[in-house]
Amino acid sequence: MSVKCSATPDRKTQVLADERTSYDNLAFGAAPTKGDATKTERLTSHNGTTGTYQVTGATTYDAYGRPLTQKDAKQIGTTDETKTVYTETNGLLTSTSVYNALGHATVTDYAQAWGMSKSARPTRTASAPTSPTTRWAA
Repeated sequence: MSVKCSATPDRKTQVLADERTSYDNLAFGAAPTKGDATKTERLTSHNGTTGTYQVTGATTYDAYGRPLTQKDAKQIGTTDETKTVYTETNGLLTSTSVYNALGHATVTDYAQAWGMSKSARPTRTASAPTSPTTRWAA
């Protein structure tokens, strides 16, 4: 708003920007049930009574709350999206494959024992005989 706090704003001309997030595929303002941010929007115009919003992002999630698909403002209304595939072995995450709209993949392999990328797994060292510390492998 570009108005003093004590003044009543003219929303048609004095709203500078507004962004909002909807959760769990519910309408904006509805109480979330899980808390997954499923849609983001920005104000494009206001007639003084009602705002008009443009969808700027949409995300779907799996049962664990991990993102499965994501769309940005350019991709809304198209089949283009970013997709994430999770691979598990014995219930543990072993890799993720993230595919962009062109189908190019970024694959990250995980060390099951640590649950993190294999390129950043911890190694144990001892700074004193009874005081082990963790340092990060390069």
